Amino acid sequence: MEYIGANTIQPNLDNGRRTQYQENRRAPLGSVIRCAYCGRAFKKKESTSQFCSTRGERSCKKQYWDEK
Repeated sequence: MEYIGANTIQPNLDNGRRTQYQENRRAPLGSVIRCAYCGRAFKKKESTSQFCSTRGERSCKKQYWDEK
């Protein structure tokens, strides 16, 4: 059975991004990962890294969570 998350209104909202987010969380430090929102490759420097940009109004992190 596929995990669809706790969002009952839109349970399958862009499953590709959700999958990338989960893969980024499991990736070890120092590995090259892809941003969960835009797909840009970058090196994981912190255990909480899932997005290439996290600051500002147009950051990938903000856009990812505002889209849901």
